Amino acid sequence: MNLTEKHLRVLGQITQKGWGVSSMPNSVTCSLGDDAITLKYMTVVHFAAESALRDQVARINHESIQILTKCVDDIKKSFKEETGDSLRLKETSNKDSLEMIVATNNSPRRVAYYRRQVTLQVV
Repeated sequence: MNLTEKHLRVLGQITQKGWGVSSMPNSVTCSLGDDAITLKYMTVVHFAAESALRDQVARINHESIQILTKCVDDIKKSFKEETGDSLRLKETSNKDSLEMIVATNNSPRRVAYYRRQVTLQVV
């Protein structure tokens, strides 16, 4: 799809927002660059043991994919409502990571950031 100036303006307005608020445990931000949309999901994970980490990361992994899929559906729906045209996207990148931010020898409690970044190409 060749993006016209109107398409770019509408897509920019749709994507320049975040889902969630600071009081929520997770958030999604979205940005537009050239002909690609980047969605970033972030949440804080609390766990007490290594075995709990595996279970929680699997659950959060599934949750992040569901939330980002809903965000993509919202973007497509808003684009269709604003322009009357369908938006076709192709996933070019999908990465997740876990970053430990609090871990001490004195306490079994651990805190980490879970992040997922998905890049979608407009086709």
